Amino acid sequence: MSDAISTRMGDGERITMPASELRDEILAGTEDASEKGQVPQLAEGEQEELFEILAHPTRMVSVEPGK
Repeated sequence: MSDAISTRMGDGERITMPASELRDEILAGTEDASEKGQVPQLAEGEQEELFEILAHPTRMVSVEPGK
């Protein structure tokens, strides 16, 4: 996969970010959600699964039901 990940912001704006920045965003998001929800943080494997979904160039963003 390329280091440049194409994605969209919450308002629909298209952006490109480095893979390292996407990984940092996933980590920050899971830490924030864990703190606010007082639940365990996503494991590294779960974070990697999210990264692979978001980084795949032909993706339809979704997650397996129940995950």
